[in-house]
Amino acid sequence: MIIDTKQVNMPSDPTLVKKIKDALQEASASYTRIEGEKDFLKELFTDLAKDTELPKGYLTKISKLYHAQNLAEVQQDQEAVIELYERVFQST
Repeated sequence: MIIDTKQVNMPSDPTLVKKIKDALQEASASYTRIEGEKDFLKELFTDLAKDTELPKGYLTKISKLYHAQNLAEVQQDQEAVIELYERVFQST
């Protein structure tokens, strides 16, 4: 993808350039923290799956349900998907 810099308003004000640079550096630091948290969760669920002999995928899903506190909504969505599936494939 080629960006025509004539269409982008390039900042010339040093204060604005510094503001952009600082924000991008903060974003980069945030991405680094996110990567670390993802690694932590992966290791946590891998170890827990080994210790409990439960599937890692189930543990991950349960943790997301617990975090979002949306079990009823997920159940409703799942029931709707099953109902739609049965309706579509009932004659098969």
